Amino acid sequence: MAGKKDDLSDKVFCITGANTGIGFITAKWLLKYKATVLMCCRNENKAIQAREELMKENECNEEKIHIIILDLSDLNTIQGIKLKLKFKKIQKIDCLINNAGIMFVPKYEESPQGYEMQWATNYLGHFYLTQKLMEFLNASEEPRVINVSSQNHWLMASKNIEDVLEPMNESNYNAKIAYGDSKCCNILFTMELVKQYPNLQSYALHPGWVWDTQLANHLKMSFGGFSGLVTGVIKSVHKIGSFFINDAKSVEQGASTVLFCSISNQENLSIGAYYKDCVLSQARKDLTNEIAKQLWEKTKNKIKK
Repeated sequence: MAGKKDDLSDKVFCITGANTGIGFITAKWLLKYKATVLMCCRNENKAIQAREELMKENECNEEKIHIIILDLSDLNTIQGIKLKLKFKKIQKIDCLINNAGIMFVPKYEESPQGYEMQWATNYLGHFYLTQKLMEFLNASEEPRVINVSSQNHWLMASKNIEDVLEPMNESNYNAKIAYGDSKCCNILFTMELVKQYPNLQSYALHPGWVWDTQLANHLKMSFGGFSGLVTGVIKSVHKIGSFFINDAKSVEQGASTVLFCSISNQENLSIGAYYKDCVLSQARKDLTNEIAKQLWEKTKNKIKK
């Protein structure tokens, strides 16, 4: 983005899931660079607590940090976001960081609109939110959308790419595959977004295996009484480094690629591409422009219902 890296005072960043994990750390560093941050969160009490911590650490006031309450799994809560931003006198958004997500939900759950919960939260909610915020993104000279995906789009998604285009149902539900599918959709969304809006920059990314966040709660719970031990081992792996898990990262390290894609100058990035460890990476080869367009059209039809 234009301007010096240590001065983002004229930039507005909107971050989903900004009260915890990678979203919180991303907000912290953007505030250090004097940016204005919009925290899109589901839980108001946790959002207020996080904002107080951020204001104290960065010595800034509420004019620099705004809380927007919404639940990405429920499109109805996203519907009124434009009025909320105008009430707060927000005139533009320079960068939307679609970061929030859930992972490995053990039992099949549906969103209020009737879609599998991981697909609805990780992908559909962000698709809808981005559309609703387009008026504010278009008001920026260099609008940018960052979609946090995962390397799990390689490892755990449906083998047949056509199956990624529809959310799983109760009869075929698999927690890991549903998560991987949603992360494939994040990448496909990124690819088509820049075609639908040529003035927009968009990047997808894998932040690394950042287990010490709320995102991994369902995985920890699956170990039952051993969840404390598992969490301890995960933290130990972070301290040891990458000896056991090649891509294990702390929350701060996980936020680095998010920040890289959010504030690097455009000439240093490839629009519509997928990043890992702050460098260009390779997504699944069957995530083609044709598939991306198909997903876009299917998704548009779903949010019209």
